[in-house]
Amino acid sequence: MKKDAPSLAKITRPSAVGILPRRRPFLRLDRSRSRPILWVSGPPGSGKTSLIASYLDVRKLSCLCYQVNETDSDIASFFYYLGLAAKKASPRFQRPLPLLTPEYLTGISTFTLRLFEHLYRRLEPPFFIVFDNYHRVSPDSPLHEIILSGVSVLPEGMNIILISRSNPPPVLAQLHAHDRIEFLQWDQLHFILKNRERSFVCGRRKFAQRKRSSDFIKSRGVGWQVFFSSRMR
Repeated sequence: MKKDAPSLAKITRPSAVGILPRRRPFLRLDRSRSRPILWVSGPPGSGKTSLIASYLDVRKLSCLCYQVNETDSDIASFFYYLGLAAKKASPRFQRPLPLLTPEYLTGISTFTLRLFEHLYRRLEPPFFIVFDNYHRVSPDSPLHEIILSGVSVLPEGMNIILISRSNPPPVLAQLHAHDRIEFLQWDQLHFILKNRERSFVCGRRKFAQRKRSSDFIKSRGVGWQVFFSSRMR
């Protein structure tokens, strides 16, 4: 029973309630789907998770969400929680994904490929698998190799999104070399305030005051999504 609460949090899809749709970033995300992997990076509060959550919601895309943390360097633990996430994403399949038991330890790479193949057969394209907080995994974690294995058998019409505060670890560099990964970085996540939004944020103040206020919000950068969304409620 002790695992129930953290299990639910770890595999719960983030809420998109109250998050403003953002046309330009959404179009950018549409284009990124031509490659199987999307790496979304930016500092805390920059709106990475909310952007992906709102995109999936507005586009009505099915997904499996997984909150990564340090415990996922224990591969057996990762496979266990991934199995729970798979069951939540495809409840019509009663049989759980296989667990990493001792007899598989001498052939983890083969086990990994088979597990991901089992997982993908349960999912109907278009489908997104989202790993959030990927920066919490150490650069030398075996999880990176597991993700690479999952990518190698990813079917057409499915995408994996990795959300992080940092750049990809070196072990994932081969994805870039083979043109298998798209990047959405902090400079692209910045919200460009247009006249319509400036007028909303600043109300009926004079133009000079509006410009100072909107430029101040834009200069703050981090956390603007929270500010702007709260004003829309």
